[in-house]
Amino acid sequence: MVSTAFAAIADFERSLIVERTSAGRIAAKARGVRFGPSPALSAAQIENARKLIKDEEKTGPRSLGSWVCIVRPFIGR
Repeated sequence: MVSTAFAAIADFERSLIVERTSAGRIAAKARGVRFGPSPALSAAQIENARKLIKDEEKTGPRSLGSWVCIVRPFIGR
């Protein structure tokens, strides 16, 4: 019986934690916070890579990846 009461309290605490966390994430998004990993490339590097991709006769994905210091599969994204 005591373990049932503790389980009920723990479940209630868990729901409070989830509610506060959700509210915090919503408030952070409203302030403009970005979640997730930081970008691997700067905006200038992305623009440069896009220009090089358009001129694909001279530059293939492998050599492009070495120019901007990233791996080839990332270029496709």
